[in-house]
Amino acid sequence: TIVAAALKVARQLDERKVFVAVLCDAGDRYLSKFHSDEWMKENQFLEDERPEQAEVDLELTRKSTRVPALVHVGPATVVKDAIDLMEEYNISQIPVLDGNESVGNITEGKLTRRVLEDQSVLDLPVSEVMEAQLPVLDADAHVNLAMKVLTHEASALLVRRHGVFVGVITRHDLIEFLSEQRSGQR
Repeated sequence: TIVAAALKVARQLDERKVFVAVLCDAGDRYLSKFHSDEWMKENQFLEDERPEQAEVDLELTRKSTRVPALVHVGPATVVKDAIDLMEEYNISQIPVLDGNESVGNITEGKLTRRVLEDQSVLDLPVSEVMEAQLPVLDADAHVNLAMKVLTHEASALLVRRHGVFVGVITRHDLIEFLSEQRSGQR
């Protein structure tokens, strides 16, 4: 279109003059370079929107100090004691660990239902009422992976550093992280 317009203008000129027509390039041949956000960030044309250390481990370090990073129970723990822990720390689920192995999870909602149906559940070991274990991510995993897991698989996940469980991250934790990141508090 630009060439056609330039030729039309050139034909209408009374005398020979030099003029310039700029041909725009859509850049489709350069998509892997100039238009790539990663290339732009590497060459300092764009700032990386993610925090420098947007790792799951970083998320654990910013959680409230009132709640330990990892509140857990063993399979032999009595349901009543697990409920007391939930109340003490105002949490709605607790992973069940047997040594350094995740064997299950207990949630306030399901425990409440079971106890209301049968109060003798309070005296059972959590191994008899626990649910499936939580997904596990390594501490150096990127927060985006945690978001994917918490969006599609579970409401919480266990964090492991060097083979040892060190904490739990919930959907609420991630929402708080994203909210703070968006408002620029990070």
